[in-house]
Amino acid sequence: MTPTLEKPEELQTLLDWFAQTVENPRAQLEAALARGEKAVGCLPYFAPEELIHAMGMRPFGLWGTGGLSCSLSAGYFPPFYCSLARTSLELALRGSLRGLCAVTGTLLCDTLRPLSQNWAAALPGLPFLPLACPQQRQEVYALTYFRSQLEGLARRLEGLGGRPLDPQALQNSLEVYNASRAARRRFVALAGRRGGLVSPLARCQVLKAALFAPVEEYLTRLTRLNRQLEALPDQPPKLPLTVSGILCDSPALLRAFEGAGFTIAADDLAQESRSFRVDAPQDEDPLLALAMRFCAQNADPLLYDPDPALRPRHLVRLVRESGSRGLVLVLQQFCDVEEMEWPALKAELDRQGIPSLMIGADQEMTHFGQAATLLEAFAERLG
Repeated sequence: MTPTLEKPEELQTLLDWFAQTVENPRAQLEAALARGEKAVGCLPYFAPEELIHAMGMRPFGLWGTGGLSCSLSAGYFPPFYCSLARTSLELALRGSLRGLCAVTGTLLCDTLRPLSQNWAAALPGLPFLPLACPQQRQEVYALTYFRSQLEGLARRLEGLGGRPLDPQALQNSLEVYNASRAARRRFVALAGRRGGLVSPLARCQVLKAALFAPVEEYLTRLTRLNRQLEALPDQPPKLPLTVSGILCDSPALLRAFEGAGFTIAADDLAQESRSFRVDAPQDEDPLLALAMRFCAQNADPLLYDPDPALRPRHLVRLVRESGSRGLVLVLQQFCDVEEMEWPALKAELDRQGIPSLMIGADQEMTHFGQAATLLEAFAERLG
């Protein structure tokens, strides 16, 4: 196990705030509602939080939850369905999302498309605002199409109590969200070099808090955290690792990474770095700039790329640039997209001499003993 260094008091106080935000997201939602804000649930991923923010509403991330038995949502999804969708609907059916005025999300896979329809059937009082995304993102017509989708979403949000969309307000939102993304990228780089100070669980909590906290407060606290980390000497981790997958946010699983001696030096997780690696560009039409941000995404298994080697090259580069000793794919069970690409990814990692491991997980799991054993064996293999 990587030795834990004594943390400066302010550093620990900041880490505690991120942890508390993640452990009690409902408190963040209640605070927003108490201020009279309209809150919109944002399902994964690439929901246009900037647009919601610019219209005076509060984006609130919905990525399911761990350890939840899906007794109510089982009536809408088969058991072999992605647990992220099952647990997100379960939360809503149990009343845990009361206070939201709507939910929005992209329709990027065969999980998210039926989710929008089943949500409408299960919760007619909580509107689901689907956002269709172009897969041929390199073409001009993709930008035109996606801009029109965003414009339509803005009209629906205005009908739910949002302010009329103002270009300057949207520009301001793009700038603050770009700053938040830059701060998260900086934190990822710093955390990878402070193995004894930022555990895998603490790293996840810092990044996940962005789903729930107001973007301005989150940015202020993360900037302070980054300054604290910058003032401390590097502690090269013994076993730096790159993690890929949709999400890896189970505390028990993250403690298994730490128990095996790993530091997460880089990630390609949808909930983490995939969501903040691309900024919105400057453009006189901020709605077009928001569309351009989505269309600039690449090396993502849920998005079509003409070059099938682009994603394997991206992961190899990520491992090498971060100094990682290997890569672990945390595969969400029944995620067809990531299951289908894993053999090709593993073949390229093997060809490049990069050790890799795939472990299965889902949000309904409560015990990760098998994963812990696999991680310990992988750590021994890496030496």
